[in-house]
Amino acid sequence: MSLPIWTWIPLGFIVFSVAVDIIALAVTFRERRPIWPFEPLLDSEPTGSAESSRSLGEPHHAYRSASDLSDAFPISPQAMRHGADFNQLGYEYLGAYRHIKRGVYHIRYDAMISPDRFVLVMISSGTIIKLPANNVTMVSLGIPRESVTGEREPNSLHGIISITNESAFGYDFLDRTSTMVFPGATAVELQNLHARRWNDFRPRRFGPDPMKEYQYYCMVNADEAEQNGLVRRVDEDPNMQLAYPWPAFVSFVAMKRFMYGRRLWPHRWRVKKELPDFSTWE
Repeated sequence: MSLPIWTWIPLGFIVFSVAVDIIALAVTFRERRPIWPFEPLLDSEPTGSAESSRSLGEPHHAYRSASDLSDAFPISPQAMRHGADFNQLGYEYLGAYRHIKRGVYHIRYDAMISPDRFVLVMISSGTIIKLPANNVTMVSLGIPRESVTGEREPNSLHGIISITNESAFGYDFLDRTSTMVFPGATAVELQNLHARRWNDFRPRRFGPDPMKEYQYYCMVNADEAEQNGLVRRVDEDPNMQLAYPWPAFVSFVAMKRFMYGRRLWPHRWRVKKELPDFSTWE
């Protein structure tokens, strides 16, 4: 007995969704993950230079494009708008980067640091397989509330990440990094939402080289994940790892939970309404 014609559309959608998930799972098993995906663009503004440390008021001043790569890595209008907004909030420009995998990863990142140095921001623009990959990422490193209150020893740094595009979600095999997505958030909104997450977290100020500190955090976690038998180095490349089958499957499930979970219970609803009491901080 043939099915009614009206059932073919939902059935086709289900089959298509399952096929996409199977392909995504296969890719997850074979994906080579860069531990540190950022590579400086040539001639981009260096951290600590006199030009980058001054107050910048115009979007084209907030971004220093690489002279020989500016055509290949243009700044999207959306990224320019975010850069201008963070500029007005007093963020300091650190430099321009590209994705280290290259190939289909045609992405430019512009890094900035907040005035209080609690937040590292990366504004990305470009494409992955010719699909738009615009995003704003906020990163804070510190220790969880249990360590602050003495309920648990602070044996390692943890991180909280706030993004505007769910495609930027990255799974942490050690579960030390908590990521939330806030689609469509402006610079002010994202800054406020990110800070409200500090009620359960005590951030640490970044030093003179925030990108290097964040790189060290990523490398330490990657080394420990390898020691715990979760991932392995690829072709003796110290910056590439491949997850073992079970951790790869767990990361795939975590990605799907992240994608569907935030639709059922948006992350905006999960953060506390009040900002933490900064007066009690050292």
